[in-house]
Amino acid sequence: MDKKQLEEILKQKLTDEDVKKLEEILLEENMQKRKKIEILKKLIREKKYNIDPEKLAEKMLEFFEVEQKDDN
Repeated sequence: MDKKQLEEILKQKLTDEDVKKLEEILLEENMQKRKKIEILKKLIREKKYNIDPEKLAEKMLEFFEVEQKDDN
């Protein structure tokens, strides 16, 4: 399903006010994500954000295990 199809379905099921409110919520969420990314970038540049390689490896393994199960 592409964006246009989703928009058409939502327009059929939601009022204009509902669609506007949903757009506002998604915009706010996107802005919050961007702020978090900028904060992380700054911390990484300043070498104040340290990544534990073992925890990262564990999370990656968990992710790929779940992905593999979903594919089956």
